[in-house]
Amino acid sequence: MVQGREPNDSASCWSVAKLSTLSRQARRCDWICASLRLRLRLVAGAVTLPLSLLRHYRRYVTTKSFLGNSFSAACPEFRARMAAGTTTPEVPDDRYRHAVAKSQRQRETVDGSVPAADPAGSKDANTAAGEPEAQLPSLRLWSLPASMAVVLLTAILLVAGLFLSAMWYASFPTIRRDGVVTTATIFELLKIVFAVVAGLGGVAALVVAYRRQRVAEHASRLAEFSNKLAHAADARAEFARELSRTADARAQIESERNGVRLFNERFTTASEQIGSDKAAIRLAGVYSMAGLADDWSDGRQTCVDVLCAYIRMPYEPPHETRPENDTDVSAYLAAKQEHEVRQTVIRLISSHLKGTSEVTWQGLNFDFSGAAIDGADFSGVTLEGGSMTFDRATVFRRTSFRKARFAGTKLSFRDMRVRSALHFQGATFVSSETNFSHVCVDGGVLDLSDASIEAGKFVFLEANFESGNISFERAVFNLEVAFFAGAEFWPDSRVSFEGAKRQNAGVHTDFYRAMMHGGMVTLPNGEVTREQPEATDFPVIDSEEQSTH
Repeated sequence: MVQGREPNDSASCWSVAKLSTLSRQARRCDWICASLRLRLRLVAGAVTLPLSLLRHYRRYVTTKSFLGNSFSAACPEFRARMAAGTTTPEVPDDRYRHAVAKSQRQRETVDGSVPAADPAGSKDANTAAGEPEAQLPSLRLWSLPASMAVVLLTAILLVAGLFLSAMWYASFPTIRRDGVVTTATIFELLKIVFAVVAGLGGVAALVVAYRRQRVAEHASRLAEFSNKLAHAADARAEFARELSRTADARAQIESERNGVRLFNERFTTASEQIGSDKAAIRLAGVYSMAGLADDWSDGRQTCVDVLCAYIRMPYEPPHETRPENDTDVSAYLAAKQEHEVRQTVIRLISSHLKGTSEVTWQGLNFDFSGAAIDGADFSGVTLEGGSMTFDRATVFRRTSFRKARFAGTKLSFRDMRVRSALHFQGATFVSSETNFSHVCVDGGVLDLSDASIEAGKFVFLEANFESGNISFERAVFNLEVAFFAGAEFWPDSRVSFEGAKRQNAGVHTDFYRAMMHGGMVTLPNGEVTREQPEATDFPVIDSEEQSTH
């Protein structure tokens, strides 16, 4: 039985051995396949690594070139200074430094975000101007081959040192060498070779990543530096504009100063001409002073005051007829020349109040107090605001304010003596204060016929009508009270209110304490009386007449 089973046992053993051999061969095949796949991957990595390094290197070169070109294009001035060897802009002069410090202090007051500038213009002036103190950030990198060589050499030295340290620790054991190189040995050598290649690739990748990080940081610094330069350029432009505005302001002040100096010189010259002994020179001075008043708005009142003061100067009107005596003829001719100069002053003032001149003198003050009025024509003038004063003046020849308009004007004829005709025919007084207190009509004519007196004040307080005619014919009173209180009407005087009316019933004409010394007063209804008029004697104008008026 035992002998009968030996062949079967041998076959079974052979089968087991065969299966074991096949299993070992299968595992070896799997290991070989895995090794081949690893080797193929290492080979692929070794092939693609140079290409990757080349791509990263080209990207680095392109980025560096782009940043350099962009920075150079954005900062040509800085590039020129780099070529000249100076990277920090210089502050040009002390005025610029002071402007920098002033602008910085203003900006610090607004937001407090900028450091204060050195007022002395020292080394912090560039910082105060918004310009960077530091030089252009530089990127110091070795070339890629040099960097790779240094890193590989360092790695080799490090590995060699570690290997020698391990051998030293193992007391430098001997290495057994066989004459036969097996497949396993070859595979191990290939693993080592591919591991070394992979290590070199890793080292190269680390080098490239490090250089990329350095380039990125440098680009960030360049961008920050470019922003600083842009801020400095904006600050410098702002300082330039500030300096320009300051220069314009100084030029304007200097121009105004020169203009005032010129006006003063013209004023002095005109004043000297007006004070000359020769009438022709005085006449030229009058025209010069009037022209200066037109050109010099700030000194216009002063020029008008000088012209009015000339009218107030002592003056004796010339006789109507030329004398036969030679001495008297010289005085007569001198008086006629003076009369012409004074009439020129009156004509110039009147033309500037009529609107016939290019420049108006409305709103100014005209003072003729105590003047000898030897005829004046103010017909049709319009005086709005300001004042016109004839206190204590004497009218020797016809003076006319016919159809003049006074709006908001203060008119004063206090203590005026009328020896000739003083006409206000058709004149309009609107919200004006007109004062004829103590006026004396002595042989002259005070004509206010057809005048319209609206609002304001109209006062003949204690007026003295000695002789002559005073006419209020067809005048319209539209103010609260027209004062004739205390007025005196003498026998040779003729006062006419014929046709005069009140604008409304509230208007009151006051003749309180008026003294009638035989003078004739014509009432609005045409009745002549030598008694004191009453307020009721003045009728109220009806609506139709009011609209017509």
